[in-house]
Amino acid sequence: QGGRNTLGGNVLFTAEGDSIKQYNLNGTRQWSTSIITPSTIAPDILMAADSSLNIYIAGRHPMPSPSEQSIVIKKYNSAGAFIWERNHHPSSGLDVPYAFALDDSANIYVLGTQDWQNNPAYTLVKYDSAGAQKWTKSYSVPLGATGHDLVVDIEHNVYVSGRTTTSGGSDYSVVKYDINGNF
Repeated sequence: QGGRNTLGGNVLFTAEGDSIKQYNLNGTRQWSTSIITPSTIAPDILMAADSSLNIYIAGRHPMPSPSEQSIVIKKYNSAGAFIWERNHHPSSGLDVPYAFALDDSANIYVLGTQDWQNNPAYTLVKYDSAGAQKWTKSYSVPLGATGHDLVVDIEHNVYVSGRTTTSGGSDYSVVKYDINGNF
């Protein structure tokens, strides 16, 4: 089980096993808090810190059916206290987070792949720092699309890289969304 690390200011945050830990630059642990609840599967944790050192994580949430999972996003404050949790499950099937980013206003962007009836598509969801969902966009082509990574620029445009599959084969793709999620 690998952890995910992110550097925020002069501290390092790491997701190790079932917890988030904060270390100072000398390597001394400042705090640790459990992140594993019935709503999170640890190996897929993605993590980011905002300028106030709040921690945001994304992972998978098991659903009642073993063939279904949703994406879960959680926020913790700079002392490791839990703030909020949001779940995103746009359709039946497996929803898996692949990339996660914050912009300079602490808006949260989660890129996930959903597999519905063996036709994968990717979903991009934007939340504000209070956890309110701002918009959701899905992208697919006839035989499927998977999102692999995302970048947010200074104007809050979002660029998603991934792979598309059509009858002609597979190819790489880059899709740009503006601040309002327009394609």
